[in-house]
Amino acid sequence: MDEMPNPAHHPIFEPHGDEVWAMQNLGFERYYRQGSPPEEVVRAVEEAYERETKYHEPPTLHCLGGNECEVFLRCRAPEIEGTIERTLGVEFSKLKRQQPVIFRGEGGQSDYRMAHPSGIGADGFSVFGVVRGSASIVLYPGFLGEPAARYEPKLDNTELLAVPGQTFVEIRPTGDVLMVWWGFSRELILAKAASPFVLPFMVFDPRGRS
Repeated sequence: MDEMPNPAHHPIFEPHGDEVWAMQNLGFERYYRQGSPPEEVVRAVEEAYERETKYHEPPTLHCLGGNECEVFLRCRAPEIEGTIERTLGVEFSKLKRQQPVIFRGEGGQSDYRMAHPSGIGADGFSVFGVVRGSASIVLYPGFLGEPAARYEPKLDNTELLAVPGQTFVEIRPTGDVLMVWWGFSRELILAKAASPFVLPFMVFDPRGRS
């Protein structure tokens, strides 16, 4: 398995400053927060997951999140909005924001999927964060071509994974470790939600389910 380049060995890969290099050369950026989120912020996400109805659609067990997830992903990450803006070329306040999702990886995914439902048109962007503990997401940079490499960075809650929608990802089992996803796009997802390349937890709608 190929390991993600270590910033200490690659001076050009600046954790807070050179997301352009990271996006172009890796297909994602490992964003380093200014420390771990406060315990009350972490606990708010865990309590939401415990409280909300959960749905199992391989490869995840997930529920809809809310403001607690937005607070969690923004916490001690002052430049994350700028990273999203620069990648999509749209002011953050004008982007379409998908409702956050809290999930655990449970396996069952047969292959990789796109990092965002709007990835085919390079219109989407995803942010992933580990709530507590550590977990990995497999990334296959390739931008809709045949992925040439595989990276499996192990993340904790001092980091975020910022991924343009056209990068491929694979969700692996995370045990009891929770993760949060928040998606952004220039336009509404609409029919793109039906794409076979979409991860179910990114487009699920609990209305009408038993």
